Amino acid sequence: MANGCKITSREIQKGLTDKGIIIAQSVDSTFTVSSIGELVLPLDSSNKFKDEPYKLRRIVDRTVNKLIKELSMDPKKFGFVFGGVTYTDSAAVQILVTPQLFASYQVKNEEKTIEEAFPVNRTPTPTFTQETAYRPQGFYKNDYALMEQELKDLESLEEAFAPSITSVEVAEDVKSTYVPPSAPVQLKLDLRLSKEQPPEKGDLGSIGFEEIACDV
Repeated sequence: MANGCKITSREIQKGLTDKGIIIAQSVDSTFTVSSIGELVLPLDSSNKFKDEPYKLRRIVDRTVNKLIKELSMDPKKFGFVFGGVTYTDSAAVQILVTPQLFASYQVKNEEKTIEEAFPVNRTPTPTFTQETAYRPQGFYKNDYALMEQELKDLESLEEAFAPSITSVEVAEDVKSTYVPPSAPVQLKLDLRLSKEQPPEKGDLGSIGFEEIACDV
């Protein structure tokens, strides 16, 4: 371990809250930290931009996007760590320590290796299989959470577009009733010159021959 003690979810959340309030107040200076660790934006009846809960929520959503960007909390890697919530008298940014985020901190704190935090038997090592062949080699860089999400998305697409076959009809074995003739068959082809079409160069059809009859 880097510091000799195990990291806890409470410590991670406090660290994110301390950094988050600074970023939130750069969006709106009236953000405060609640007793449960939310970044709260209260109603202000004297301000037309903050006199309704839905107006506060707009500010909160912008703040969430800024927190994700500045703290590098990509939801594809860490899940939704930051999220907005609306109350009757305020709106707030909630901070959630997701399993992916907690596992990443354990790796950072040298409590676990990346293989232990993101078990290979749960999420396969990236290979050039049919599902991942479109990705260049080394794309995932041990980011098993991202690879797992992509594989789940691909599986969902395959299920959505796969043909639904409920039953298969098997054609009956129909026996042929054809009886071969006892003597060889002789074909007589009677071709006569058509009076309506003058002779021209080309195949038989183009020089006026037409089929009259074919006797068996």
